[in-house]
Amino acid sequence: MASLSQKHIQLALALPPRLRTFFARYPPATIVPAGVPPEAVKTAYQEETPNPFLPLKHPATGKWHDPKYSLRRQAELVKLAREHGVEELLPFTHKGTEERLRKRVELGLRVKGTGVGEHVKGHKHERQLVAKYVVVGFVVAYLLELYMGKLTGVFRVRQDGNEEKGHARDARSYQGMEEGWKAELDQVPQVNDQKLWRGWSLPKAARCIDCTIINVQKLQDTSFRLLLNVAMCICRFRVSRQSTPLLFLYH
Repeated sequence: MASLSQKHIQLALALPPRLRTFFARYPPATIVPAGVPPEAVKTAYQEETPNPFLPLKHPATGKWHDPKYSLRRQAELVKLAREHGVEELLPFTHKGTEERLRKRVELGLRVKGTGVGEHVKGHKHERQLVAKYVVVGFVVAYLLELYMGKLTGVFRVRQDGNEEKGHARDARSYQGMEEGWKAELDQVPQVNDQKLWRGWSLPKAARCIDCTIINVQKLQDTSFRLLLNVAMCICRFRVSRQSTPLLFLYH
């Protein structure tokens, strides 16, 4: 028995001074000799704060006091104890290995900034901006497909920015007039954002894309233009000049 106690003493002396000081102030209950109540060997530090890693509510004032050890110091102590194999002797802490693994299993691998499981900063209209992109994209795509038969002209924008006018009967597959036609508006930087929410700049935005498009300005159907303006006004599609891509029409 004496040799076993001497062995434990030698192991304790081999610990870093920081750990030795902590265990001297807050000795774990597992090293208390058998038959001795833990209350009999409590130190003055333990009587004041049973767990220095957790906040303490003052019994007289009812106010919460911060932990004796900050989160940074707790993490450093846990790292030292884990390196020397005595982490299980430390009091409960949120920086412990088991607690971190439990949170990892419970919450999963979350990436900061994605908005998953965290409060997203910004104004209400900024937080809803991405959803508005999707809503407006689907609405405009549906209206374009619904009124495709009422298109009166096809334009192809060349690299120099000029329009190459053609006819629907001369269209090829690369011009986007094949069966099951879909249009996609992407990366539109040159748009007047002050008038975009009124639907005024949509034809201008469509014509500045370097690809084959259907000129929305050629639509003569009044009901389609009215529905398009209503959809833009309902969604309040107003963005800043730095927001790119500006508009998507999803396939």
